Amino acid sequence: MDIVSKSLEVATAAHEGQFRRDGKTPYITHPMAVRDLALAEAFNTMNARWNSVNPAIFKKIYDAYIYLNKLQNVSRVEFLELIEILSFLHDGNEDAEHKGFTFEFIISELKKAAPNKSVFFFKIIEESLKALTYREPESYLDYILRAKANPLALIVKYFDIVHNLSTRTGATSKEMSRTDKIAIDKYILAQYILLN
Repeated sequence: MDIVSKSLEVATAAHEGQFRRDGKTPYITHPMAVRDLALAEAFNTMNARWNSVNPAIFKKIYDAYIYLNKLQNVSRVEFLELIEILSFLHDGNEDAEHKGFTFEFIISELKKAAPNKSVFFFKIIEESLKALTYREPESYLDYILRAKANPLALIVKYFDIVHNLSTRTGATSKEMSRTDKIAIDKYILAQYILLN
């Protein structure tokens, strides 16, 4: 099993029995949707396709790739793998640490699937997952700023928010609850902070 498939397997186990806000949709559909959104945009960036929905995220993806390539010679393929892995696992520790899905456990499972990957590759994953994990009593603003400081976490968090917004904005404003409206405002502000 390759490392990306293993990351999906770990995420699926972490979110087993969990559902989205509607109480019906399995939670794993969210990390899968984040992966689809982030991977499509990263693929476009890696192939210099300037058809990005948002040029600012295009630049963040490009900058993250250049940074990792210069830092540790991360290839395009590895960069795309990192985007997929982090998208699948971005909520794993936060939502399932109580079930044993610690950072150490997650990384050890990934290492089983890719024993030839460098120590640095796994360090990137661990540090990015930590940046993507909200920790109480941290404020949401502090959390977003922490995610922004990590180039890969920034990308995954941005698309996490894109997907969360898409699942909250289906109703008309009259049908939306006050909680939905507050969440939408919070997400829009977080996107602005991530990209600026």
